[in-house]
Parts: sequence; structure tokens; C-alpha cells
Amino acid sequence: MYRELILKTTINLYAHYGIRGVSMGQVAGALRISKKTLYAEFGSKEQLLCDCMDYEEKRVSKILANTESGNKNPVETIVMITSNLFQYKLYFCPAYHKDILRFKKAVAKLDTTYQKIANKYYQYLEKGKQDGYFLPDNEYSTIASILVELLKQSEDNKHILLFTFLRGLCTDKGVHAIDEVTPESLRNKIYNYN
Repeated sequence: MYRELILKTTINLYAHYGIRGVSMGQVAGALRISKKTLYAEFGSKEQLLCDCMDYEEKRVSKILANTESGNKNPVETIVMITSNLFQYKLYFCPAYHKDILRFKKAVAKLDTTYQKIANKYYQYLEKGKQDGYFLPDNEYSTIASILVELLKQSEDNKHILLFTFLRGLCTDKGVHAIDEVTPESLRNKIYNYN
């Protein structure tokens, strides 16, 4: 429980101020422990960051698991997974996403998380192909990787890109499924409805 509190506190600080903007002293101060205790537990700032990444990977896995249940079809599942991960990513300030690139071990952990997400996308893309939602002649492992790259971007129009990209992969049945889960306000932006 103590270790989890340290990780949660650290993640919150990193999310608000970036990784470079938070010192071990600030983490220790927020927890009301000494820096010596913090270093004894984690050894270095990079190790603390890596342990935070492991903790966050579990949160992402929970987001994926919770999102997967209750959807009507693979198209809806992909849209909901992506939307929830967009929301999750918004919790972290832009400095965090920039700063993490300076820590090789943390980047490796992040890449592992993104690979798990790509595997989920691939699973649902293939299921959607089998169920007649997605066109059969696409390379869905590559498309899963493209969806992950879309997650990594910080542009405000990611939802528009997602829906437009997915529509291009769909059969008529798939387009209907996308339209069912696309909010009307977003459909208006994408398709210039009046």
C-alpha cells in the first residue's frame, strides 16, 4: 500500500508538471518522507519513473478490459477503446509526453504498452473483418500500428481522424456501425452536415 501511494503521488506530479519539472525532493515532500527513504525504495529517478510506468500499464490494461465489455460489435469496441485512451492521455500534460522520451527504460516500457494496445486493435480489426464490418483486403497488423500512432499524437482533431480513417476501412455494415457510435456533433464536423 505504501509503495502504491508513492507511485500514485509521483504519477500525479508528473502528470501535472512533467517529469523534468518534478524532483525527487518534491516527490518526497509531497509524501512527507525523506529523499533518503525515497532513494532507498527506488534507487533513482529513472527507476521510480519505470515503476510508475509499470503501474500505469496496469491502469491501461484495466481501461482496455473495461472498455471491451458491453460493446455491440468490433467497430464500436475499437472506437470506445480509442476514445477512452484519448481521455486517459489528456490527464498528462504535454511536458510529460515530451520528457519521457529522455528516459530509455521508460520509453521501452511505454513501447511495450503500445504493443499491447496494437495487439488489441489487431484482434478487433480481424474480428470485424470476419463479421463483415471491415473490408477483407487490408493489412490489419499495419492498420493496428497506425491506430497506435494516432493515439500518440497530440492534435485536437484526433477523433475526426479516427472516424474518417475507420470509415475508409469499412464495409457498408461497418460504416453504419461507426455512424451509430459517432456523436452527432462530431459527424457534423467530419461530414459537414447542416
